[in-house]
Amino acid sequence: DFRQVLLAGMLMGLLGVAVDGAIEVASSMEEIRLANPYIPTWRLIESGMNVGTDILGTMVNTLLFVYLGTRLLLVMAVTAPNLGLFVSPTVELLSIGITSAEIVRLLVGTLGLVLTIPITAMISAFWNPKKGKYET
Repeated sequence: DFRQVLLAGMLMGLLGVAVDGAIEVASSMEEIRLANPYIPTWRLIESGMNVGTDILGTMVNTLLFVYLGTRLLLVMAVTAPNLGLFVSPTVELLSIGITSAEIVRLLVGTLGLVLTIPITAMISAFWNPKKGKYET
């Protein structure tokens, strides 16, 4: 069943992206905490969100390249229809379920990252509370 395979593919992609993004945010926040054990929790969350924003930008680009790379033949057929790779017209190639499935996978992966990054930043910030007040 195509729908079940599509759902399984979306879940696998979502889990991969979410785990990768969460580990990167949590690891960077732990390094920030080690560098400054007296950093206020709100500042640590802000730093985690800043790192997460950078991760979001790069991971969305990575997802786009991965999904386009797997469908490179289809992209070639759409951009250069006179190559004769497919008998079907370009409009029919764009309307097939595989193309829309790739777009849905990209959107689901992006949504997963958008949700994972702030949740990870909050959990990481409160996991190990700050050591105390900074004394000068």
